[in-house]
Amino acid sequence: MFRDIGDSMTVVMALVFAGAVLLSGLGVGMAAAGTSGVQFANDDGSGYTAVTDGSATTVDVTVTADADGLTDQPVDLVVVQNGEAVTSLSKTVSPAADSSETVSFELNPSEEGLSPGDYDLDANVNGTAERTSLTVEEPPAEPSVSGVSNDTIVKNGSTMFSADLAATDGSSYSGPAEITVADADGNMVYTDTVDPVNVSAGETGSVEFEINESDIDGNVTIGDEYDVGVSWGEYNSEPATLTVQEEGALAGAISLPADSPATDPVFIGGVLAVLAFLGLAAKAE
Repeated sequence: MFRDIGDSMTVVMALVFAGAVLLSGLGVGMAAAGTSGVQFANDDGSGYTAVTDGSATTVDVTVTADADGLTDQPVDLVVVQNGEAVTSLSKTVSPAADSSETVSFELNPSEEGLSPGDYDLDANVNGTAERTSLTVEEPPAEPSVSGVSNDTIVKNGSTMFSADLAATDGSSYSGPAEITVADADGNMVYTDTVDPVNVSAGETGSVEFEINESDIDGNVTIGDEYDVGVSWGEYNSEPATLTVQEEGALAGAISLPADSPATDPVFIGGVLAVLAFLGLAAKAE
């Protein structure tokens, strides 16, 4: 039986093309000329983890060339979520024939706009792709120092500063608590330390410091303002202000509303009259 060879070749080529399309649809990369393999070199099989704290995670990609070798071949690192590319980085490699070259990417979630969540991470080289996972996490909670408020101190007097020290839910924390007082030029004029201060996991402790005006270095003048801060190990409070008042000044004086009876002249006059009467009665005795 006579068979048309040309028709047979057409059928074979069509089958090959269909197979390639099928493999591509299944996500199976066919190595292009010059490339024999792509691999995440520092992935232990569990994927990569990155943190949104400004730091970067190193991703190493090893590209292996076939007998043709590669020259200035782009290596694309693509972050994918829900089937869509979110961001990508690119570098080039030039491995010689039958050899490998590794390129390193510094993947910084903060710079790339990656929110905490789960992603796919693809390395694409000359039509050949390798995939792993990427998990982006928030930075772990840290101990905190808070509750340091503005205050005043009178000449020849003293005042108390307090701070709240909070440990994270995951672990306890222990460290020296220190208060520092600096003048307007940034010179340290007073320090005091409580060491150590221990706080259990998930708990909040407190520390108090008494500052005597006479212990502040330099010429302390009424109206002077000082910057006050409290640290606990490597963690710091927001700054507060210490203001020097005249001796005998009433710190935190009471403010009465305008419609208070105590501000009424008639009420005040009545109080003064009663006091005067009491004074005369005392003299008469």
